[in-house]
Amino acid sequence: MEPTQKKNFLFLMIVFVVAALVIMYVFSLQSQLQEVRANQGNYEDQIKSLSSIQNTDPLEINREFLESFFTYQTTAERYKKIEPFMTNQGYKATYPSGFGRIGPVIHDRPEAF
Repeated sequence: MEPTQKKNFLFLMIVFVVAALVIMYVFSLQSQLQEVRANQGNYEDQIKSLSSIQNTDPLEINREFLESFFTYQTTAERYKKIEPFMTNQGYKATYPSGFGRIGPVIHDRPEAF
């Protein structure tokens, strides 16, 4: 074989191998795409089932709490209205820093500030 024929043969072999690899890659992508589409359908069904919010007791309790917390005439009224819905720790956390249930917290030690 002449050198130009060898180069042409080598070039054709490389083109053939690259074409085979591209075809295999395309089939691989198609199979992955089919898997993704199948999963997408499952996820869409799950989203539909989870997004349908039903009126349940917790939802009603949350509504009552939010209404009590955001609709009030005085802050004392708000604290009275929300107390049944909260734990002790949560109830204390609603007060501004430095205030207790009755009023400002008075410290014995002024250096604490």
